[in-house]
Amino acid sequence: MTDGAGNVLEVRLLGQFDLRIDGQRVELPSRPAQSLLAYLVLNSGTAHRREKLAGLFWPEASESNARSNLRHALWRIRQAVGVGRRADCGTLLADNVSITFERQPGCWVDAIALEARSAADASLEDLIENLSVYGGELLPGFYEDWVLLERERIKAAYDRKLQRLLEQLIAARRWPVVLEWGERWIALGQYPEPAYRALMVAYAGLGDLSSVAGVFQRCVDALRDEVGIEPSEQTKEAFERLRGGSPPEAEPQRTVSAEPTGGKGLRTLFDQWRRQGVTFLDLASLALIRAYPDGAALEKPDADLLIRSVLRYGLDLGPWCQRIDSAEVAVAALKRAFEDYPKPESRLRIVDALKELPGKDSAQLLLHIVGNDDSAAVRSAAAVAAAHGGHLNEVVDHLLRDMHSPNEASAVAALVRVFDEVGLPPGAVRYPRLPVAWGIASRRWEVHRERITSQMLRCGLGGAVALTLIGGVQILVGALVNPVEVRQTLEFMPLAIWVFSAAVLGLLWGGLQGLATGLCVGLADSVIRSRRGSRWRLVAGAAAGLVHAFFLIMLSATGGLQPIARAAVYVPVDILYGLLVGLMLAWVVPPPHQPASTRDQLVRSIWASAGLALASLPLVFILYREGSSTALLLYLMYAVFYPFGPALALRARTTAGIDWQT
Repeated sequence: MTDGAGNVLEVRLLGQFDLRIDGQRVELPSRPAQSLLAYLVLNSGTAHRREKLAGLFWPEASESNARSNLRHALWRIRQAVGVGRRADCGTLLADNVSITFERQPGCWVDAIALEARSAADASLEDLIENLSVYGGELLPGFYEDWVLLERERIKAAYDRKLQRLLEQLIAARRWPVVLEWGERWIALGQYPEPAYRALMVAYAGLGDLSSVAGVFQRCVDALRDEVGIEPSEQTKEAFERLRGGSPPEAEPQRTVSAEPTGGKGLRTLFDQWRRQGVTFLDLASLALIRAYPDGAALEKPDADLLIRSVLRYGLDLGPWCQRIDSAEVAVAALKRAFEDYPKPESRLRIVDALKELPGKDSAQLLLHIVGNDDSAAVRSAAAVAAAHGGHLNEVVDHLLRDMHSPNEASAVAALVRVFDEVGLPPGAVRYPRLPVAWGIASRRWEVHRERITSQMLRCGLGGAVALTLIGGVQILVGALVNPVEVRQTLEFMPLAIWVFSAAVLGLLWGGLQGLATGLCVGLADSVIRSRRGSRWRLVAGAAAGLVHAFFLIMLSATGGLQPIARAAVYVPVDILYGLLVGLMLAWVVPPPHQPASTRDQLVRSIWASAGLALASLPLVFILYREGSSTALLLYLMYAVFYPFGPALALRARTTAGIDWQT
């Protein structure tokens, strides 16, 4: 279905940016977000590293600002597309490392529909339907390099299909349809001579020779005024033949084949560029190369020209290396480019391309980079790629040899990334354990910092709200349990001040406890990756409970609470109780990458409440025998209601729509 009707998600990029879900237009006002969504959709199924996307869309910004812009653009996409929608149109998988869009059958994209290959014996109606989706150039008004390249490539594919359609229409003598599609091609503003020739043939078939002359003059004027050239000999010969009365079917079809001719055509192009002394290819030339379905056995100078040109525009090298049939030639071109391009950004793209090339040559070049590059980022990427390729021992040996050398910092950074992503090689390996351990912890904090911060804030907010409400109603509970004490308190403290001070204390107490729980459990989840990770998150949660113990001790010391025991007794008891509180609250924090629904969080809260209630009973009866009923009720209120605040604040924001995962 070419018009996208009946699909869940319709993405129109040709002639305009238009986004529709279930036929209803969706607003995505941010231009960077529009460009990002278009890029992900057009490259469906490809995992894009966050740093590459940030550099591609915000090349002038600093790395931190570019990453922040990327997160904001993803948030805008989720807000526009991901709320309350169906899940059968696409999945946006976004983690801390990469972002991938997986297109589903319910997702229709006009640019992809246009490029869908039709069978050689496809009917004219099928070809017309396929071409009808072209509404104009890709993303008009967008001028990023990747857009310009894709625009030229898609336009080239459209021109080939349209030329094929006109040839078939002429063979079928469907002159009115030839006129319609020929004028449509010319209206795009590219002044295609095949379209003018098709119009002349159609008018000749209709017996209108004056219109044949008019079309030829239009072609002459357009090419002279807009391009500054004369019509080709083929166009001139066609006009003279048709004007002389030759039948339209006698017009020879000497146009370029509707489909690229593969490696032979590519070699011809490179031969022409070499004779012309071309140093760098422009985007139109790169688009023409990209449009060829097959690679070519390019010579070394041609491969060098291709790689240099791609690097100049900051494009991914992988798809272009596939244009080169020989992996050996591709690796040699990448090696020469690596030596000629000192910027780390270019060398990183070369490393990414080497990961996709098979053979010993690519592995040896990666190991050479591991042992010699002075950039931590480049060296780390090459080390991980070589380690994943089965050369873990060689990678570690290269890096350990650089210890206590001028390149030690980059070697340690590469070791950290290898150990974190691949692991240790078998056998005993001597390496600087403390720097590597600290580097791994720092790296995992950087990777998960955003998630931990969000968890802290949400947990702190939920805790603050819960304990503020508890503090605000504690007076009512006290009036029911011990009205005499409440009346005595009101004699020297107004009710409003009492309620306000209790609420402020609850806000501070609950908020700090929630922040500490979110931080400690988040750090344990992110930094510790082992079978004992679940135990460590409980230990970290227990440590966060020291915040609760601090408030209990301060209230006991200042008279807010009146324990019957001395400080030597109530301080360790309060600390033990605080550790139990933290342990129970750790249960309400869902593990990372396992979003919990409201129901899941309610179940967690009930278990945590039960545990806190059991822990509160001995505390009250040990420290607060006198007036234990008031203290017991207040502690039970905390135990029963407080866990629900952080738990519900941490529930997953589930939707019934597209799986735009966080």
